[in-house]
Amino acid sequence: MESEENSRSLLKEFSLIESNFKTIQESITNVKTMIESLLLKKEKPQTKLENIGITDILELPEELRKSVMAVMKSNGTLEEIIARTKREMGLEKGYLEALVAMNYLRKDTQNKEKIRYRIGLGKRKSKMSDDIWKILIKDSAEMVNFICSTEIEKAQLKLYDIDEMMQMAPQAQTDLNKIKNEINRYISSLEEILLKY
Repeated sequence: MESEENSRSLLKEFSLIESNFKTIQESITNVKTMIESLLLKKEKPQTKLENIGITDILELPEELRKSVMAVMKSNGTLEEIIARTKREMGLEKGYLEALVAMNYLRKDTQNKEKIRYRIGLGKRKSKMSDDIWKILIKDSAEMVNFICSTEIEKAQLKLYDIDEMMQMAPQAQTDLNKIKNEINRYISSLEEILLKY
């Protein structure tokens, strides 16, 4: 009975790991799509606007648009914006700084302890500087490395748990080996992501 509960608990943990991996993959895909869309987007000759319009916001990649929308709801501090976007601090700060450089947002620095981001009202720059891209890519890579490393550690701990369960319940060895193989595949996938980033 206890080994059956352990098996169910392990399956539940594995499902959670799998769900976390899907979230990581989606985040990586979103960052990659955003970078590709900005790098590969053909420059259209257009007049620069004095005010940021809805059309300008809609032309932004989804990840940057999400940050702008969070600021539009209430001019906020980095922490308040993160509460809306649910992103890691370094990644969100990179997006906000990119939007400041593009003049979609501006930083209100009157209170040095609580910098607030507001919708920009100046002319937009048509290109992002290399420095902004470096910040975005660096923060994204650090986030991916941190999440992957954490997930690998958790998965390795689960492998130790499975080995213990095999000793306690040899009759469940076939099922536990299947779970173990899936966890090893998951670890391999995470290691491949780490190599790329």
